[in-house]
Amino acid sequence: MQKPEEEIFIGCMNALNVKPEECLYVGDGGSHELEAADRIGMNAVQACWYLQEGTTQPTGRKRDFSQLDKPLDILKYIK
Repeated sequence: MQKPEEEIFIGCMNALNVKPEECLYVGDGGSHELEAADRIGMNAVQACWYLQEGTTQPTGRKRDFSQLDKPLDILKYIK
């Protein structure tokens, strides 16, 4: 099992005994994991600090997701 298979996210939630809406998934989006996390109800945000200009990246900025430019931006999503 690997990203972006939804079962990997569901297994983690079950192991932690949490609901999807209680989860924050942070990823660069290169393996379509943001879409998978969103489909099952997780709060998914894109870690854009991994995206480097002038390099070959698996993805660019995904406008359908909130974007974080630095790691500390995650704190805005923690309740």
